[in-house]
Amino acid sequence: QAPGSSVVIVGHASKSGAPAYNQELSVRRAEAVAERLESTYGIGRDRITVQGQGFYQPRFTANAEAAVNANRRAVIQIIAPGSVNNGVQN
Repeated sequence: QAPGSSVVIVGHASKSGAPAYNQELSVRRAEAVAERLESTYGIGRDRITVQGQGFYQPRFTANAEAAVNANRRAVIQIIAPGSVNNGVQN
């Protein structure tokens, strides 16, 4: 519905496991969301940026199962044309 917009998808992982594995997992998580946006909603891959943060930006620091599961996520940011994102005009 907004062909001039772009999407940034940032994947995250829990602290369970090795840092390198979690980094790769967070990228795969973001890629899975990107593939779904493309296949289901027709958003071109040229409009999608994928990033992985591993477990370096947790939402919760507790070791409870609910906190661990909440840290396994993908965050989607939609950037409208003409908006400012981190000081860069889009």
